[in-house]
Amino acid sequence: MSKQKTYKQKLTKWIDKVLVVPRKEIGGMPICPFIKQYRDKIHIVETTAPMTIAKNFADLKETLDIEACILYGKRYSFEKLHKICNRINSLYKTKNVVCLAMHPDSEEPPLALEYNFEYPILILQRKNTLEDARNRLQNTDYYKFFQDIDK
Repeated sequence: MSKQKTYKQKLTKWIDKVLVVPRKEIGGMPICPFIKQYRDKIHIVETTAPMTIAKNFADLKETLDIEACILYGKRYSFEKLHKICNRINSLYKTKNVVCLAMHPDSEEPPLALEYNFEYPILILQRKNTLEDARNRLQNTDYYKFFQDIDK
């Protein structure tokens, strides 16, 4: 089995066994409370051309009924990864796309759990879905948990 295939399997397991697990400290919600309903529309893609994948995602997400893409495959520096992420957000802000980045060297992961992988990842997702999820979580204790972590 190739190293890359194993890495994709690790990411799949991370989504299915970590991000969806209810956590007592978040009022019984998982880190990603809505991921389960979209799981079959989330694709994990190995690539060294994230800008190409981002363009394809922006143009084809509705046609292909894709909710999100998790991109991995190149060991970008922390700075380079965030530069790519910012570029994607700038280019596709009017196309219902948002890009998030996770890097092994991050001091503060975007989620309240360690990111224990060797490759950085970019997460492309539909902006309206993310905003809807954030709005739905405003009336819960979900964000309080994350604010308490930051103190």
